[in-house]
Amino acid sequence: MNAIAQNAYRHAGRVSKTPQETEAALLARFSAAMQSARDFSTLAAAVSDNLRLWNALADDLVSPGNALPDALKGQLVWLAEFTRLHSGRVLQGEADAAALIDINNAVMRGLNGKAA
Repeated sequence: MNAIAQNAYRHAGRVSKTPQETEAALLARFSAAMQSARDFSTLAAAVSDNLRLWNALADDLVSPGNALPDALKGQLVWLAEFTRLHSGRVLQGEADAAALIDINNAVMRGLNGKAA
């Protein structure tokens, strides 16, 4: 896991108790940052932070110690790849961040045990 993701996890971990709560808090933070961005520079920073989180999540999902069911891991890895590709489009000015925010919100609902 890269230093930025580790730092974000450490900070969120002070507020949250479980890994799921930590992940949900980070997804919420980056979604809010993307949604509230008023200029491209701020949006690019938020998208980049979100992408680093998703890269860290993907790394964890494919690690041998990850105990999630294989089907769920596969779906989340697919979302991580979509996030990577769509983030590139946002950073190129070819798309908006709405899909990234929607993905984060859906995953947060799952982490919080709420139906989508």
